[in-house]
Amino acid sequence: MRDKLRNNKQLATGNWQIKILLSFAYFLLFILFSCNSNKKESHQGHANIDKEDSLNIMDKIYYCPMDTEVVQKGPGVCPKCNMDLEPKPTAKIQKSEEYYTCPMHPEVKKDKPGSCPICGMDLIKKTEQTEAAENEYSLIANPVNMAVLSNVKAIKPVSKSMSIRIKSSGYITYDTRRIYNISSRIDGRIENLHIKYAYQPVKAGQVLFEIFSHDLQTAQQEYLYIKTTDPDNADLITASRKKLLLLGMTEAQVNAIKNQGHVHLTTTVYSPYSGYVVEKSPNGNSITSSQGTMTGSSMDDNTSNNIAPNMDGGNQSLLLREGAYVNKGQVVFKVVNTDMVWGIFEIYSSQLPSLKVNQTVHIKIENTDEMIMGKVDFIEPAYKEETGTVRFRVYLPNQNQNLKIGNLLSGEIEAGTRKGLWIPQMTMYDLGRDKIVFVKKEGVYQTRKIVIGAVSGNEIEVISGLAENEEIAESAQFMIDSESFVKVSK
Repeated sequence: MRDKLRNNKQLATGNWQIKILLSFAYFLLFILFSCNSNKKESHQGHANIDKEDSLNIMDKIYYCPMDTEVVQKGPGVCPKCNMDLEPKPTAKIQKSEEYYTCPMHPEVKKDKPGSCPICGMDLIKKTEQTEAAENEYSLIANPVNMAVLSNVKAIKPVSKSMSIRIKSSGYITYDTRRIYNISSRIDGRIENLHIKYAYQPVKAGQVLFEIFSHDLQTAQQEYLYIKTTDPDNADLITASRKKLLLLGMTEAQVNAIKNQGHVHLTTTVYSPYSGYVVEKSPNGNSITSSQGTMTGSSMDDNTSNNIAPNMDGGNQSLLLREGAYVNKGQVVFKVVNTDMVWGIFEIYSSQLPSLKVNQTVHIKIENTDEMIMGKVDFIEPAYKEETGTVRFRVYLPNQNQNLKIGNLLSGEIEAGTRKGLWIPQMTMYDLGRDKIVFVKKEGVYQTRKIVIGAVSGNEIEVISGLAENEEIAESAQFMIDSESFVKVSK
């Protein structure tokens, strides 16, 4: 019995010890679990902080200081120059302000309604931001061809008076009023040709060729018959004599027939003009140039359409030969007189308002030191659409034949003075129909269309589109990306 009680007591003691050990084990497990949880929470906290910092960095806008076209979110390296990108500072916003401006002249700004002092139109109400963009994404939100971030120097337009000098290039061409046709008045055959080559000089009254004509022989016989059979019929004799003159004979030739009393088999044809003989072109009665056509003595002046026109046949022999037949009315030769020539000059349409008839032109012949003076004799009433230029003529005396057809010329005209808003030519970029400048506004350059007027040396007058207090890029060419289209802000 005593042994049984002893065993029960030992069993109870063992159970109590086991419970204590289990409790201690649970306590250790609780402590370990708590430590792991704290470490995990701490690690997650640090991770969240790092993640937030990373997101803040990635949200910032970075750009390349050497190439401002490279803009992206987050840091990186420029793909063009491999420089580290720099963060772009954020601009602040201030209140917007209202003003009134002219829709045709945006440089006009007033703080109250009214009329435009330039064109008289009613001013319209507008609102603009006094600071740059609303947030740091504004630069990349706009197309890159609307705004340019650049370190190009900015300058302001200057209001001043400038002496207008119109510079122009041109060339010497024929005076179309001095181009003459020599036509055959009868059908016949060339028996003897005295003109042997193109551009052969002739004088008025010089022999050109001798022609045999059956019609002319018949007319001579009629004249001699009337003269012999009815010498008292003055009216009939006079009519017969006029017929011979109309067929191309001269007074001396008719008198020779009368005095000699017989018919001449051939008739000599004389040149009524002085100049250079040029044969008609093979395909018609005209003198052709290397790039254009001259039409008789009309004022069409197609010759001046191209630089350095040359008469047909300059490097050819004449097509007309002895024994050749010609028809009545056929142009056999053309005679061009170069005692007076034209200087054809071209100017841009923007320079036309400064050009007036009778203005003095200082002309220099290229590749020589010779300077000549002339005046604006005629301004053509049309302009060439493909080049946007207008031509004017200067009539130049050439009795000494020093001016050769095709000579290139450069001319300069003093056209007085003009007051206005002037900018250097290099600040403007010509897009063809539009002329633009880069206006500096809120730290960036924006393109704007302008209307130009007169040109004086390297200065251009601005008619509209730009105000005197605005700043523009000193070099427009530097701002242009040749591979992109420039969108113009009007």
